Amino acid sequence: MKFYSKITKQPESVMVVEKDGLKELSRKRLCQFKDGVCETLDAKIIAKLKTHPERFRTDKPWPTDFWQDTPEGKRLLKKGESLGIDIRHIRKEYLIKLITDIENEKKGIKPEDAKPKETPLKEIVDKAKSMAIPTNRRRREDILKDIENKEVIINA
Repeated sequence: MKFYSKITKQPESVMVVEKDGLKELSRKRLCQFKDGVCETLDAKIIAKLKTHPERFRTDKPWPTDFWQDTPEGKRLLKKGESLGIDIRHIRKEYLIKLITDIENEKKGIKPEDAKPKETPLKEIVDKAKSMAIPTNRRRREDILKDIENKEVIINA
């Protein structure tokens, strides 16, 4: 009979301990799970493991909490591998970002990092002062609107 354990990362041993009060008389290994699986035909072992259904099951392996094991995770890993991304030990969010960056690059869309830089506030203030626009305790957007309005009036 095949039993599955919740612990899969390391071997897990099921022990039988005989005690006399607080003193441990003997300790024997009943069976050992490797990679969360133990196959046995011994009736004693089967009976002992069936007494703990919260730790051992016979129908199917315990579900994992890893994003790589979900259908979406498998799809992302396959897509990343086809795009040539090193997917070993990668976080989900980073993989999604890399995939979208590579796809946008193929489509010709510039990455978000290539946004035009904002002009420094000092330059805006200098330009506003040269046009006689007040700048004291005013927001950048308000100063820029006044500069645009004054440029339109001058050019008209």
